[in-house]
Amino acid sequence: MKKASLNLSINAIVILILAITMLGLGLTFMKTMFGKVTTQFGDISSEIQNEMIKNLETSSSRLEFNKYLVEAKRGDDKLVYYGIYNNLQTDKTFQIQTKCSDAIGDGAPEDILLTTFNAQILEQNKPKVSPLKIAVDSNTIADTYACYLKVVYGIVDLHNVPQNVTYAEKEFTIRVS
Repeated sequence: MKKASLNLSINAIVILILAITMLGLGLTFMKTMFGKVTTQFGDISSEIQNEMIKNLETSSSRLEFNKYLVEAKRGDDKLVYYGIYNNLQTDKTFQIQTKCSDAIGDGAPEDILLTTFNAQILEQNKPKVSPLKIAVDSNTIADTYACYLKVVYGIVDLHNVPQNVTYAEKEFTIRVS
C-alpha cells in the first residue's frame, strides 16, 4: 500500500514538473510572438509615414491622410496619420483644428474626441507626418460621422488685426459600430 502511494506521489510530482515546464515554454513563445508583432506594428507606422512624405513631396497636395474612412467600435481608440506639406515661401507655424461636425443618423458628433498636436512648425518646402488619435466614447451611437482636420496660420492684416488663414482642410469619415 505504501509503495503504491509513493509511486502515485512520484507520478504527481513528475506531471507537475512537466506542466510547469510546458507553461514556461508556452509563456516564452507568446512573449516572443507578441514582441515580434509589436515591432512589426512600429515598422508599419514608419512605412506609412515614409509613403505619406513621398506622396506629399511629389503631389501638389498640402494635406493628406493615410485613411479617409476609419472603422471603430464604441469605446475604441484609433490612430490615423496626416501629413502637411509647407509649400509657402517661408517656415510657418500651423495651427491644427479638428472636429466631428455631423452624423448621418441620430449620432452625436461630440461623442468622438479627436486629439493631435495644437501646432506644427514646418520648414519651407518640407512635409511632416503626425498622428491623430480618435477616441470613441463607449456611449456613442452606432452611426457614420463626418469629421475634418483644418490647418490654419496667422497673419496680421493692413490694420494690424490678427487673422487666421485656412491653409488646407480635409474631411474624413468615422464609422462607429
